[in-house]
Amino acid sequence: MKTLLLGRHAKSDHPSGIPDLERPLATRGEQDLVLLGRALQNFEWSPEVVFSSPAVRAYKTAEGILFHSNSTTLIQISNELYEHGVSGWEQVVGNIPDKYSKAALWGHNPDITKTIAWALGLATPPEVPTGAICLIQSQSPTWKHFFQSYPHLLFFCIPRLLEKRMEAE
Repeated sequence: MKTLLLGRHAKSDHPSGIPDLERPLATRGEQDLVLLGRALQNFEWSPEVVFSSPAVRAYKTAEGILFHSNSTTLIQISNELYEHGVSGWEQVVGNIPDKYSKAALWGHNPDITKTIAWALGLATPPEVPTGAICLIQSQSPTWKHFFQSYPHLLFFCIPRLLEKRMEAE
């Protein structure tokens, strides 16, 4: 059995003159990392292997969430998670060594939305706002066949909803 976290980068800034790959997180995005990290920790889930798009905002999102969930897993950069579509995400997952049972990928829209819809067989893609994380499980013993083994949704988390929930408590 394999479990995969698909995450969209947190809210980013759009400073003029900064190339897209170098865009930083906005203050709001940095604040969301604490909530998302704690949510993963409360769910008692930690990845054994992590991949991020080469974009600063995706890498910093992965780094911050891992930090706030007390994970020490190192992040590997994967160019296939930046503007390569569903096939790029599928390629990264298919190449994960089978010794790992829990993996995480961080990237961007529209690729993450399309990948989640495709993985779960959804006719209508879900809304995946910045910072959202989606945990999917497959009965496949291999990563190569993860998406062909009818994966199902375990957990979908949006920073704004976490914030509202914490305010209500």
